[in-house]
Amino acid sequence: MSRVNVKRVILSPRFKQIYTVTRTEGHFEKGKFVLDAPSKFNISGVITVASAKEVNMILEGDRINGAMVFYSLVPLHTTTNNPNAISDIIEWRNNKYKIMQVNPWVDYGYYQAIAVRMEGY
Repeated sequence: MSRVNVKRVILSPRFKQIYTVTRTEGHFEKGKFVLDAPSKFNISGVITVASAKEVNMILEGDRINGAMVFYSLVPLHTTTNNPNAISDIIEWRNNKYKIMQVNPWVDYGYYQAIAVRMEGY
Protein backbone atom coordinates (compact mmCIF):
# COMPACT_ATOMS: atom_id res chain seq x y z
CA MET A 1 0.00 0.00 0.00
CA SER A 2 1.48 3.35 -1.00
CA ARG A 3 1.00 6.38 1.18
CA VAL A 4 1.24 10.04 0.36
CA ASN A 5 4.26 11.53 2.07
CA VAL A 6 2.55 14.61 3.53
CA LYS A 7 5.83 15.95 4.91
CA ARG A 8 7.25 15.95 1.38
CA VAL A 9 4.19 17.81 0.06
CA ILE A 10 4.46 20.43 2.83
CA LEU A 11 8.08 21.10 1.85
CA SER A 12 7.39 21.11 -1.90
CA PRO A 13 8.00 24.49 -3.58
CA ARG A 14 4.95 23.77 -5.73
CA PHE A 15 2.55 23.72 -2.76
CA LYS A 16 4.06 25.51 0.22
CA GLN A 17 3.32 29.11 1.14
CA ILE A 18 4.82 31.39 3.77
CA TYR A 19 2.66 32.64 6.63
CA THR A 20 3.39 34.53 9.84
CA VAL A 21 2.55 33.18 13.29
CA THR A 22 2.12 35.46 16.30
CA ARG A 23 2.57 33.54 19.54
CA THR A 24 1.80 34.98 22.97
CA GLU A 25 2.91 33.04 26.01
CA GLY A 26 2.93 33.99 29.64
CA HIS A 27 3.96 33.04 33.13
CA PHE A 28 2.69 33.16 36.67
CA GLU A 29 4.02 35.97 38.82
CA LYS A 30 2.97 36.25 42.46
CA GLY A 31 -0.04 34.03 41.76
CA LYS A 32 -1.21 36.07 38.77
CA PHE A 33 -0.90 35.08 35.09
CA VAL A 34 1.08 37.68 33.13
CA LEU A 35 1.30 37.69 29.33
CA ASP A 36 4.73 38.06 27.77
CA ALA A 37 5.37 40.18 24.69
CA PRO A 38 4.14 38.39 21.56
CA SER A 39 6.73 36.87 19.24
CA LYS A 40 6.38 36.56 15.47
CA PHE A 41 7.95 34.01 13.15
CA ASN A 42 7.41 32.74 9.63
CA ILE A 43 6.43 29.19 8.74
CA SER A 44 6.15 27.57 5.37
CA GLY A 45 3.44 25.02 4.79
CA VAL A 46 0.39 24.08 2.80
CA ILE A 47 -2.82 26.07 3.22
CA THR A 48 -6.24 24.82 2.15
CA VAL A 49 -9.86 25.78 2.62
CA ALA A 50 -11.44 23.85 5.48
CA SER A 51 -13.77 21.06 4.42
CA ALA A 52 -17.24 20.61 5.90
CA LYS A 53 -15.89 17.83 8.10
CA GLU A 54 -13.11 20.08 9.46
CA VAL A 55 -15.51 22.98 10.03
CA ASN A 56 -17.73 20.66 12.09
CA MET A 57 -14.76 20.08 14.45
CA ILE A 58 -14.79 23.69 15.69
CA LEU A 59 -17.26 25.50 17.92
CA GLU A 60 -20.54 26.68 16.43
CA GLY A 61 -19.95 30.36 17.14
CA ASP A 62 -16.61 30.40 15.33
CA ARG A 63 -17.79 29.02 11.99
CA ILE A 64 -19.27 32.20 10.56
CA ASN A 65 -16.02 33.91 9.62
CA GLY A 66 -14.53 31.29 7.34
CA ALA A 67 -12.04 28.58 8.15
CA MET A 68 -8.71 27.54 6.67
CA VAL A 69 -6.45 24.58 7.35
CA PHE A 70 -2.72 25.16 7.83
CA TYR A 71 -0.31 22.23 7.52
CA SER A 72 3.17 22.66 8.96
CA LEU A 73 6.16 20.80 10.30
CA VAL A 74 6.20 23.15 13.33
CA PRO A 75 3.79 22.67 16.25
CA LEU A 76 1.09 25.34 16.43
CA HIS A 77 -0.72 26.21 19.66
CA THR A 78 -4.25 26.60 20.89
CA THR A 79 -5.11 27.78 24.37
CA THR A 80 -6.13 24.26 25.34
CA ASN A 81 -2.90 22.52 24.29
CA ASN A 82 -0.68 25.09 26.02
CA PRO A 83 -2.19 26.43 29.26
CA ASN A 84 0.56 29.06 29.52
CA ALA A 85 -0.32 30.70 26.20
CA ILE A 86 -3.19 31.96 24.12
CA SER A 87 -3.97 30.54 20.69
CA ASP A 88 -1.53 31.34 17.91
CA ILE A 89 -2.64 33.92 15.36
CA ILE A 90 -1.74 33.32 11.72
CA GLU A 91 -1.38 36.18 9.27
CA TRP A 92 -1.86 35.17 5.64
CA ARG A 93 -3.00 37.21 2.63
CA ASN A 94 -3.83 40.28 4.74
CA ASN A 95 -6.14 38.29 7.02
CA LYS A 96 -5.67 37.07 10.57
CA TYR A 97 -6.76 33.60 11.63
CA LYS A 98 -7.06 32.28 15.18
CA ILE A 99 -6.14 28.63 15.61
CA MET A 100 -9.07 26.71 17.02
CA GLN A 101 -7.82 23.13 16.82
CA VAL A 102 -4.52 21.38 16.20
CA ASN A 103 -4.30 17.79 15.04
CA PRO A 104 -0.75 16.61 15.82
CA TRP A 105 0.06 14.02 13.17
CA VAL A 106 3.53 13.70 14.70
CA ASP A 107 3.83 10.02 13.72
CA TYR A 108 3.78 11.25 10.13
CA GLY A 109 5.91 14.34 10.80
CA TYR A 110 3.40 17.18 10.50
CA TYR A 111 0.68 19.23 12.23
CA GLN A 112 -2.74 20.23 10.93
CA ALA A 113 -4.27 23.40 12.37
CA ILE A 114 -7.83 24.53 11.75
CA ALA A 115 -8.15 28.30 12.07
CA VAL A 116 -10.98 30.82 11.68
CA ARG A 117 -10.70 34.30 10.22
CA MET A 118 -10.78 36.97 12.90
CA GLU A 119 -12.05 39.83 10.75
CA GLY A 120 -15.40 39.81 8.96
CA TYR A 121 -15.81 38.95 5.32
